[in-house]
Amino acid sequence: MKEQDKSVCLVELHSGSHCGLSFKRKFPTNLQGHLKSKHPEQFKELEESELQKNEDRENKRKMSSKAVSTTYNTSQRSLEDTIEGERKYIVSSERHKAITKQMAIFIGFNNVPLSLVENDEFIRLVSVLHYQYEVSGRTKMGKDISCVTSKLKTIFFSILEKARLITICTDIWTKRGMTSTYLGVTAHFFSNKDHKRHNVMLAARHFLSPHTASKIADLVQEILVEWNKPQSKIHRVLTDNGSNMVATFKTQAESEKEVREQERDGNEDDDATSLDIDDLSDADDENETEGTGENSEKEESDSLYHDLGNYEECEDRHNFAFLGFKQSSCFTHTLQLVVRAFDTLQSSKAVLERAHKLVAKVNKSTKATDKLLNKATKKLISDCPTRWSSTYLLLCRLLQVKTELSSVSEELQ
Repeated sequence: MKEQDKSVCLVELHSGSHCGLSFKRKFPTNLQGHLKSKHPEQFKELEESELQKNEDRENKRKMSSKAVSTTYNTSQRSLEDTIEGERKYIVSSERHKAITKQMAIFIGFNNVPLSLVENDEFIRLVSVLHYQYEVSGRTKMGKDISCVTSKLKTIFFSILEKARLITICTDIWTKRGMTSTYLGVTAHFFSNKDHKRHNVMLAARHFLSPHTASKIADLVQEILVEWNKPQSKIHRVLTDNGSNMVATFKTQAESEKEVREQERDGNEDDDATSLDIDDLSDADDENETEGTGENSEKEESDSLYHDLGNYEECEDRHNFAFLGFKQSSCFTHTLQLVVRAFDTLQSSKAVLERAHKLVAKVNKSTKATDKLLNKATKKLISDCPTRWSSTYLLLCRLLQVKTELSSVSEELQ
C-alpha cells in the first residue's frame, strides 16, 4: 500500500495486527523485497496474481489482433506462399540487395576483414537472425564494398564541389616492423550549406620507399587530380615538421616560380619582337599620314605601354602571392619538438633518466609488476620517442602509484 510519500506493508500477522513497516518514497521495489524475505507466502500469492493478469492481458491482445486479421484478410494462405516463405532470397531480389549493402557498409566502415563472410560462426549467426538470407562469398562482398565506396565517392565529390576553399592534411604512417608505409590525405573545409566544418579522407595510398620530397609531391598531386581539385582551390597544406614534408612544398613552389619566370621572360621577348614590327609599320604609316594623325597615334601608344606595364606589375605580385601550395606545420607536432628539447637540459635530464631506469626495471620483473597490480591496480607506463606526451604519461603514472611502488620496493629488498 502506498501513502503520500511512502510505501507501507499491510500484511496481517498471526497476532491479528498489521506489519506496518514503511519505506520512503513510492517506489515498490523495496516493498517487494520486504515481502519476499519476510512474508514469502503473501509474496507468492502476489506473484501468481501478477502472472495471471499478464496472461489475461496477452490473451486479450491476441484475440484482438486475430479479429482484426480476420476482418481484413479472410482468404487462407496458399500452399505456394507457404513454400515461398521457406525459400532463400534470390540474389537479384531487393531484400537480398538491401541486406548485402548494409553488410558491406558494416565491413567497410569498421575495417573488418573480408574473411568474416566465410566464418562458420558468422554464417550461422546470420542464418539464425534471418534464415532466408544467404551470406555472399568473399569475392562478391569485395565487389559490393567497392560499389558502395564508388557511390560514397560520388557523394563526396558533390560535397567538395560546393566548398570554396579546402585545406588538406597529409602525413605518412608506417606499420610495425616497417613492413609497409602509407601516405594519407584528408580534406577539411567549411560548408556554406549547413554552416558546419567537414573532413573527408581523400586517400590512403601504399607508399614505397624512398620517401623523398619529389615522390610525396607527385603522389599528393595525383590524388588531387583524381578528386578534380585544382591548386587554386587548396587554401593551405598542413604537414608535420619532417624534412621531406617541408621540402616537398618548398621545392614545388620554387620550381613553379622558375617556370613562371621563364614564361614571363619569353612573353617579354615576344612583346619586344612584336613591338619592333609595330614600330616599323607605324613608321611606314607615319610617312603616309598628316601631322595631326601623328599626335593621336603617339598618345594611344603611350597609353598602351602604360597599361601593359601596370598589368605585368600586377601579374608579378599575383604570382608571388599565390605561388604553389602554402604549407603550414602542425602546431601540436611543433609543440612536441619544443617539449623534447627539455630532454637535453641538465636540470631535467637526470630526473628523466632515473624515471626511465625505474620503469624499465619494474616492467622487466613479473613479480614486481604483479605486486604493484595487486596494490594499485595499475602498472607503470613506458614512453616512446615517437609517441606524443608519452614521457608526460610515464611521469604521471609514477606519481599516481608512488606510495604503492615504495611499498613494493621495500618488500622485494
